[in-house]
Amino acid sequence: MRNMFWYIDIGNSSISVARGTGHELRFFREFNDNNIPKLVSLIASYGRQFNNTVVICSVVPKIEKMVCSQLKRYKTLKFKCLGKDVPIKIASKYLSFQQLGNDRKVNVYAALKRWEPPFLILDFGTATTIDYVSSKRVFEGGLIVPGGQIMPRSFA
Repeated sequence: MRNMFWYIDIGNSSISVARGTGHELRFFREFNDNNIPKLVSLIASYGRQFNNTVVICSVVPKIEKMVCSQLKRYKTLKFKCLGKDVPIKIASKYLSFQQLGNDRKVNVYAALKRWEPPFLILDFGTATTIDYVSSKRVFEGGLIVPGGQIMPRSFA
């Protein structure tokens, strides 16, 4: 039986889902928090054809808890939460590293796997984050500003 990997990104405005087998990864779709049962049952429906592993990255603990409690109902699904079950290891000078959102940690981790620093990472979501990684591969910090959807029209 082949492996199917599901990647769930729980943000402030939506839940983005991608899936893949092996090195192939495709955007699947977006859900809102009212559709969590539908999302989980959809993933579980692939259980007859695949070994399903779900990886969750969340910045909304309440929604993450809801998703995890739904996933636990299906014994055939394995799932891990980044930052809890899977540590996100990056060198950081950020003063409150524990309070830094998992989305920003994962962005830094992934960028370091792909590119040679120094670099800036820009993430345009509900909020826009700009993070800096030094040439010594250390996350130095960054900033958060309103995203395009919530920014007043006079700035957009």
